[in-house]
Order: sequence, then C-alpha cells, then structure tokens
Amino acid sequence: ADCFWVNPFGAPFADIAPGDLILVNGDGQVVQGRFHVNQAAFAVHAAVHRARPDTVAVAHTHSTHGRA
Repeated sequence: ADCFWVNPFGAPFADIAPGDLILVNGDGQVVQGRFHVNQAAFAVHAAVHRARPDTVAVAHTHSTHGRA
C-alpha cells in the first residue's frame, strides 16, 4: 500500500472517531490528518504491508482482559 490509515498518538481507543485517523505514507509521514503519528501502530501495519503488498487492510486488537 502506498498509504494507509493509523490511529493518532496518545488518543484513547474509545475516543477515536473516523475523522481522527491519520493517513500516512510508507515512510510514516502524515499525508492527511491533524494529529501526530502513532509510531507503534505505524511500525506494526507498515511491516505487514511491506511483507504482503497484496494486503488491502491490516487490523489488530487490544483485548480488555489480555495479558502478556
């Protein structure tokens, strides 16, 4: 993907609305949006898009009761 959407840095997941998402290019530069890039989100999603150029969407979750 040339560009993809990520959550903004520092925003609680419950408070993020579609208009808050940030469009970033493959270098992590903001193409569209008014917030800073969440570098962790960029790293995870960019790695998948680089490894699988045929991928059109990447999603990951944060479980309420997950543990490491």
